[in-house]
Amino acid sequence: MESRVDLYARIRRDARVDELSIRELSRRHGVARQTVRAALARAEPLPRKVPERSSPRLDPFKAAIDQMLTDDLTAPRKQRHTARRVLARLADEHGTTELSYSTVRDYVARRRGPRSTRPRAGQRTHPSRRSMLRVQRPRSTSAMSM
Repeated sequence: MESRVDLYARIRRDARVDELSIRELSRRHGVARQTVRAALARAEPLPRKVPERSSPRLDPFKAAIDQMLTDDLTAPRKQRHTARRVLARLADEHGTTELSYSTVRDYVARRRGPRSTRPRAGQRTHPSRRSMLRVQRPRSTSAMSM
């Protein structure tokens, strides 16, 4: 499947070289006449619109979740809230039953940020002494001659 940029380039080339009408360009490329007009008007297609999604069930509880996650920043690692624990606390403290686990999980993941910037559980944040020594040690020449 070709990209829309390639399609726009082909439409513009055919219109310029073969001097085809909008209707004929539409037939030849299998697109709507509105798409042909858009391709002739601009070299690149407009970026896709990303809809703003709302979460009406989660909105009343976002402040409480944010407060839990803010408190977790100073808490020891083992005492931080998981998404399951956040959902359980919302059910206990606010009496919510209409929230799903996946909704809470996705919101907590977005608020915490990407995992690549955070160390995983058990992951070292600095290189070990053994790996530093391994890098500094030169290889022997006798092992290379074999």
